[in-house]
Amino acid sequence: MHTDGLLETRDPAGVFYPTLDRFALLAEDEPHYLIERLMSDLTVHAGGEVQDDVAMVAVRRRAAPSTEGADEDGLRAATVTTAGKPEGMGPAPAATID
Repeated sequence: MHTDGLLETRDPAGVFYPTLDRFALLAEDEPHYLIERLMSDLTVHAGGEVQDDVAMVAVRRRAAPSTEGADEDGLRAATVTTAGKPEGMGPAPAATID
């Protein structure tokens, strides 16, 4: 999931970032690496500085876990990694959902 800042970033020649192509190339990465690599690639594409705000959330669906260690509703803690503020706008947030 991402904001329109990812889609609307242009290179110095005015060409939009090829989001779908990049997703296909990077799809095997772990979620936090995917976001890091996308932001790095986006920054290079933009000529060194992303002008718009960009937010991304990446998750990977895994095989159904055993219910051992789950609460009474079958739920367990999950970690979510988010990123995407252009440089100078502060650190990208990371959150843990319990």
